[in-house]
Amino acid sequence: MSVADNSFVGELIEIAGGDNVFDRLERDYSRVKAEDVILAKPDIIICYSQDSLANILRARAGR
Repeated sequence: MSVADNSFVGELIEIAGGDNVFDRLERDYSRVKAEDVILAKPDIIICYSQDSLANILRARAGR
C-alpha cells in the first residue's frame, strides 16, 4: 500500500522533506505492486506493521 501526496501521510512526507514516488494514485491510500516499488527505486521505504519484517516476508506469495 502507498499514499498519494494529498493524503495525510503524503503531507507528512512532504513536510519532512521527502519526495513521494507514488505522488499520484487512484485514491489517497492505494495498493501498489511490489514490482512498481522496485521500479520506482525509492531511497527509503517506510513500513508499519505490528508483525516483524521477517514474518511479513515469509508470508508473501512467491517468496
